[in-house]
Amino acid sequence: MFSSDASLKLKYSRQQVFFDSTFTQIGTSTEVFMVRNATKENLLLDKVYMAGGTASKFRMVVDGEAGSMLEDIEIAAGDSIYVFVEATIDPSGSTGSLFQTDSVMFSYNGNLDGVSLVAAGNDAIYLYPNDTLNLSNGGKFPYRRVCNETWVPGKPYVVVGRVIVDSDCKLTIAAGTRVHFFKNADMWIYEDGTLQILGEQNNEVVLSGTNQMLSTSEIPGQWGGLVFFNGKTDNIIRHTKIKNGTIGVNMQPLNFYDVSSPRKVTLENVIIENMTSLGIYAQSFNLEATNLRVSNCGQGGVACTFGGDYLFTHCSLVNFWPGTGRPNPSLLIGDGFKRNDSTFANNLKFRMYNSVVTGNQLNELVVDSLGGGTFDYLFENCAFTLDNKYVPPTNRFINIIKNVDYKFTATGWNDYHLLDGSPLINAGNYQRTQASPKAWFDLEGKNRLADGSPDIGALEK
Repeated sequence: MFSSDASLKLKYSRQQVFFDSTFTQIGTSTEVFMVRNATKENLLLDKVYMAGGTASKFRMVVDGEAGSMLEDIEIAAGDSIYVFVEATIDPSGSTGSLFQTDSVMFSYNGNLDGVSLVAAGNDAIYLYPNDTLNLSNGGKFPYRRVCNETWVPGKPYVVVGRVIVDSDCKLTIAAGTRVHFFKNADMWIYEDGTLQILGEQNNEVVLSGTNQMLSTSEIPGQWGGLVFFNGKTDNIIRHTKIKNGTIGVNMQPLNFYDVSSPRKVTLENVIIENMTSLGIYAQSFNLEATNLRVSNCGQGGVACTFGGDYLFTHCSLVNFWPGTGRPNPSLLIGDGFKRNDSTFANNLKFRMYNSVVTGNQLNELVVDSLGGGTFDYLFENCAFTLDNKYVPPTNRFINIIKNVDYKFTATGWNDYHLLDGSPLINAGNYQRTQASPKAWFDLEGKNRLADGSPDIGALEK
């Protein structure tokens, strides 16, 4: 007799099966997973079938029987069956989808379960986990360890899972390289690790998700982002676009209070866009940004919290996120937080020159000091969207513009070139631009000093 109780569920040894590209390069590989009936009653599977049907790139053998759809498979109480799945994909020379996907579906007692299948579908370099991190709770976390590597242009790199630039290791990403991250994948730059992304003008590096369909490729939240821990002082991201993730650049030291620990990131000519959360999140970090554009982020733009040392020159923090309920502004700076009636704070030094902070909310800047540390900030020749009730202190806001139409080309398309008549044109401080050679040319390589009057923001008209 077979149970008809819908509450009795099968257990699967794997919910997602990856086919390592090491094997798919020869056109076929086989993976296996186990289906276990852990209940005390016999179960009958009405159907086991490939969701993609006969056109699927995958084939399966269930309990010794092959086919794209199989019926009436028995699993005795406490017993198991094995499912072997084969991928017949040769990505060599292919420029189609980065992944081929399907699912093995199990129908029984009114339930419908699935085990997803993912195989390399493009001629790319696929980076699967190659090491395991032992967690304090006894669990194990697979990751890809990277140490003293250089990623180069040519075939795109595809990260599956988490990549960790380990302690005292370095990852260099050369100009023109494309890196795609699978769903929920991210990159950690661990304690004393170094990341250098060395894009060049007209030859940028792109970090994005794996969705390549034209209609959905720009959907945010496809992957995690870059996470810096303590790091060193030579982390640099130059001429790079980071898009369609959760948090673009996330800087969280292992010890917030140890401000003597080196942790610096330099951003030069970087675009961060289409993030579900924040473009940049920094806690007690040292960040220097020149020609940075952060736009279209669902929770907020840039958040510099719990102190730190920050310098922004010719940046555009412009958030016209189309969704509703964005809780944070385009820029938030703060020195700490409160917990259980106690205040925790670090010293803050913040400087912003020749930059614009705006968006589609009534207030796009929050300055939040809780006390307990030095709170030193300055905005000079900057433009803002501010709450009309807020009166900026004149010793902290010098030569500012606020609450006018800045005349961008098309905010809905992330196009922040300046139209004729923009109040940002020629409104920058020449001396500040001249003092920073990184700022002599704008995000697209145009000379800011040629006319003697630089524009505010990352782009020169």
